[in-house]
Amino acid sequence: MRNTPAVTPLAQGHRSIFFYILLGVFLVLVPLLGFYANGYRYNILSDSPTVTVTGGMYISTQTEDSDIYINDAPVENTRFFRQATYVQGLSSGIHQVHVQGEGLQTWVKDLPVYEQIVTEAAAFTIPKRTQLRPITPYNSLDGEPVFLGYTATGTLPFQFASTTVSVMYSSSTATTTWQANPEYTFLETVFSNRQRPVYPQPKTPQFRFATGTPTQVATAATSTATSTVVRDDVRLERQGDEVYAIYQGSLRNIPYYYCVPTMPAASTTAQYGAHVTKSLYQSQLATSTAAALFERGTWFGQTCRSKIRLDRKRQLVTWYNFVPSSSDLVLLQLEDGLYVTEIDDRAWQNHQLLYPKSTGVRVLINGGQIFVRDGKYFAELYIEL
Repeated sequence: MRNTPAVTPLAQGHRSIFFYILLGVFLVLVPLLGFYANGYRYNILSDSPTVTVTGGMYISTQTEDSDIYINDAPVENTRFFRQATYVQGLSSGIHQVHVQGEGLQTWVKDLPVYEQIVTEAAAFTIPKRTQLRPITPYNSLDGEPVFLGYTATGTLPFQFASTTVSVMYSSSTATTTWQANPEYTFLETVFSNRQRPVYPQPKTPQFRFATGTPTQVATAATSTATSTVVRDDVRLERQGDEVYAIYQGSLRNIPYYYCVPTMPAASTTAQYGAHVTKSLYQSQLATSTAAALFERGTWFGQTCRSKIRLDRKRQLVTWYNFVPSSSDLVLLQLEDGLYVTEIDDRAWQNHQLLYPKSTGVRVLINGGQIFVRDGKYFAELYIEL
């Protein structure tokens, strides 16, 4: 017969000893963890160890394969939250952040870090080589787009891009062996019903360099067509030659890049750029339950604005809209191509080229998809890999 081991409780004295040991550990660790969470660091390996106060960065990326660098050093020992990275223990001051990945354009921004504050940023990286799906009037029996009247050695459509589907080229223009593409017919109808470009190219390109008085130029600019696009609580609106992103929601939900810590104007200019300082002092809010606060530009220690001007690279904007499923990124069709640009203008706005042509190109968003018409062909554009 096996003896059942008897389990007896610890003696009262032993339990008291364990209790006070654990209580002591708790009382020591809780303040240390609290100081650590608030950015305090003690470098015991330094020649003269001292307690320093640090800040952090919270950087979101589109893909998990993107590499993040701060001041040209790869970020390691980070904490990941889905497709975002939290970098802690950064000294206060300006830090350059760049995000890159194989085959992707690079996102770069100089951002300030403050003691005990986490600076937030959202990086975007789109392919260096345009990714698209051609849409032709005719398809093969297997559904492949067919380009008629071309040979493999000739000048082919969309040579600057990578296609996401296989395509066929026929030196003949005969259509009897191919099947009509209903998507092409549908897009013809949609594009024909689309309103004219937001800001059509002027008949006299020299207009931008006119020598008339500022009043004359402003009057000519404001006489052009205008268009407003709304996504969530952000409105894109043309004012003269410029396009602005205007926040029209509650201050409690305002995107972080509309606000900066309250500080003298000279400090704001040094850390964020003169354009940010200018927009802060010109900010106006139409309606808000906290209008009085916002008109003064203060909100929980931050100075906010409601309007951000989009950098058009000194070119005319012929069309604009939000990137599908985003209220932070905008599609800008400029004179040299279609760009994805961020609204966040701290330091500068990143532009990444999506389609490297503009003349004769029309853009349309339909059902959350980006389409272009380039000559007689259509194409669906892809931003993410």
